Amino acid sequence: MRILLVTWNYPPKMGGMEMMLGQLVDHLLPHMEVDVLAPYTDVASPMVHLGLKDDRLKSKIRIMRPERDGLRWFFVSTFLSGLRLLGQTRYDAIIAGSTLVTPLTYLLGRFGKLPTMVNVYGLDIIYPNPIYQILVRTFLPRANHIFAISQASKETAQRYGIPVERISIISPGIDFAEFANPGDFQTPKEFADRLIILSAGRLAKRKGVLEFIKYALPTIIKACPNVLFLVVGENPTLSLTHKEDLHSQIEAVVKEMGLAPYVQLLGRVDRPQLLQLYQTCDVFVLPAIPVPGDMEGFGIVLLEASAAGKPVVSTRLGGIPDAVADGVSGLLGKAEAWPDLANMIIKLLQDESLRQQMGQAGRQRVQTDFDWLIVGRRYAERLAQV
Repeated sequence: MRILLVTWNYPPKMGGMEMMLGQLVDHLLPHMEVDVLAPYTDVASPMVHLGLKDDRLKSKIRIMRPERDGLRWFFVSTFLSGLRLLGQTRYDAIIAGSTLVTPLTYLLGRFGKLPTMVNVYGLDIIYPNPIYQILVRTFLPRANHIFAISQASKETAQRYGIPVERISIISPGIDFAEFANPGDFQTPKEFADRLIILSAGRLAKRKGVLEFIKYALPTIIKACPNVLFLVVGENPTLSLTHKEDLHSQIEAVVKEMGLAPYVQLLGRVDRPQLLQLYQTCDVFVLPAIPVPGDMEGFGIVLLEASAAGKPVVSTRLGGIPDAVADGVSGLLGKAEAWPDLANMIIKLLQDESLRQQMGQAGRQRVQTDFDWLIVGRRYAERLAQV
C-alpha cells in the first residue's frame, strides 16, 4: 500500500500537529510506503526529523518540499508536485494533514481518481475566517473519511455535515520508549527543595497560563510556599492563527504581582531537557480556557507527563478528557474555576502517595493505549479498511 500525505504542518516545524504527523508517518512506514508533500524548510536535510530505528524503512518514504517559504507558494508548488507524482506513482489514497489543505487533496483526488482522507483536530476546522469557513464547508464534507483526534474533534466535524459513519477517532500517541527509564534522570540541584508545577506548550491564549498565574498560583503559594511554576514554551511566531505576545504579558504580570520567586519562564527547550523536566516536576498542569474561535483538540503534553509517571491537572475542554482519565491519571475541573483548580493542585502537592498512585496509573494507561507502536498500527489498519 502507498499513500500520499499533503500537509502544511510537518517537522522540523514545532507544534502538536507537526509532532503528531511526523510520528504518524514514522510509524506507518512498517506497514506501507508514504510520500509526503511538506512545507518549506531551511534545515539542510529534509529527512532530519525521522527517528527511524530501522534504516531499511527510509527507502519507503519520500519527502518533497517547495523551494521557498509562504502559504500561497506552498499551495501552488504542492499542487503541481502532486500532479507530477500522480502521473508517476500509483497510490491507494491521499491524506490531508489537516483541514487547511483539503482543497488541495480534493483536487488531487479527483485528478488521480483516489479516495481522500483528512486528519482533523479542532481549530483547523473552526478557524473564524469567513473565506476559510467557505472552503471548509465546501471541501471537508467531500472527503471519503475523517480521522478525528478526539471525541470533541469528531463532534466538531459532525457539525459540518460529516456523517458519523465516515469519522474514526484515532488519538495521537507518544514514543513511550523515551520514558522507559525514568531513573536515568536526576533532579537539578536548584529544584531539590521545591515542589514543581510544570506547564509545556506554545504560549497560545487557550492554554490559560497567564490566567493560571493571576488567579490560581497565589492560592497555591499560600498553601505550599516552596512551590515553583515552570513554564516551557514560547510565542507561536510561526503559527498562522496565533500572533499574541503572551510571553511579554506573562513577564509583566509576574513582575507586577511579585511572583518572580515562584515562576520561571524557560522558553523553548530541547527534547532531552523537556524529558528531564517531566521527570523533575511533581504535577503537570494544562489550565486550558475557552477562547472564541479556538479549541484544544487533544493535549499531547498531558500524555507525555503521564508517561513520565506524573499526575496531571487540566480542564474539561475540547479533547482534553480523551487524554486524561479523570480521577485515575489526573484531575479535571471546570475551565476558569480557578479556586477549584488551585485546590486540586494543592491536594496533589500535599499528598505524595496520591501523586505516585495517579502517576503510575497514567503511565500504565499511556503504555497500553497511546504508545505510537500501537497507534500507528491502529491507524494503518483503519486506513486499509477505509
